Amino acid sequence: MVLLLDNLVAWHNQLIIVGIPALIRAPLVHLYYELIHPFWDGNGRVGRVIEATLLQADGYRYAPFAMARYYLANIDVYFTLFNTCRKSADKGKPLPNQPFVDFFLEGMRQTINTLHNRVNSMVGMLLFESNIRSALEQKRINARQYTIVSQLLSQGKPVLLEDVRRAPWYTSLYLKLNDKTRQRDLIRLRELELIHLDTEGRIWLACF
Repeated sequence: MVLLLDNLVAWHNQLIIVGIPALIRAPLVHLYYELIHPFWDGNGRVGRVIEATLLQADGYRYAPFAMARYYLANIDVYFTLFNTCRKSADKGKPLPNQPFVDFFLEGMRQTINTLHNRVNSMVGMLLFESNIRSALEQKRINARQYTIVSQLLSQGKPVLLEDVRRAPWYTSLYLKLNDKTRQRDLIRLRELELIHLDTEGRIWLACF
């Protein structure tokens, strides 16, 4: 086992020397480590950490360790590919390890897209929060309207209008005010396109 692992390290170093990119090196080292299978238990976790570490060393900061979700979601394919690649190599087929590399690259694509969408969502919410604060300071909305939008933002998803009307924080805003004032506040927020009401009676914030 030690000799096989030493040879794997030496082989990986040769790949670096000849300029093989980390997106190819990392899954191949992962695959060969799993085929060596040096420990009784935990080889999968160690293999995935090795893969992530090689990618991180090459400048990939977040996606490598986020790949764990992709592997977990496709765990049956993940384990099957080890045997598929091993059998292809035993039969002398060309590019026997290509299926695992393709599987890995698809995972990186999905993971990077997921992280990209998450970052865009967070930036959108931060900009929206800054926008409503500015609207309050410029008196384009009042304190009640600001509270409504802030509470909806904290939910992180669309909320049924009826649920909002029954919420204690909402009813407390209008203890001494009439129903027309409630309507005016919602109309104003819709006019400014800070909120939208869909056909199912759900309130959507503009950032959603």
